[in-house]
Amino acid sequence: MKKPKDLVIKELKELFDIDNNTHKGSYVFEGDFGISKTHFSRLDVLDMLNNYFNGVSVENGYVKVDPITLVHTTFKVIDVNEIEVKDPERLEYKKLKSF
Repeated sequence: MKKPKDLVIKELKELFDIDNNTHKGSYVFEGDFGISKTHFSRLDVLDMLNNYFNGVSVENGYVKVDPITLVHTTFKVIDVNEIEVKDPERLEYKKLKSF
């Protein structure tokens, strides 16, 4: 099932109980999530994301989990229509060459 970005953000915010855990350092801002490791371990966050996205996808988008940090597990909900293209010629080249 495809869900719009806003609904995915709302549901993930509820899943990770962000509003009740800001004192632990967890946050969400415009689709960028930071889950404090005092709130959930990185493995717990990845398991929860895996379970949530089992059969669910972001309409016209995807989720990107960022590299490991010391304090937070960070990830982003990205809408492909909002991506800023810095070099459109290079993007077109990639589209032509992908199979």
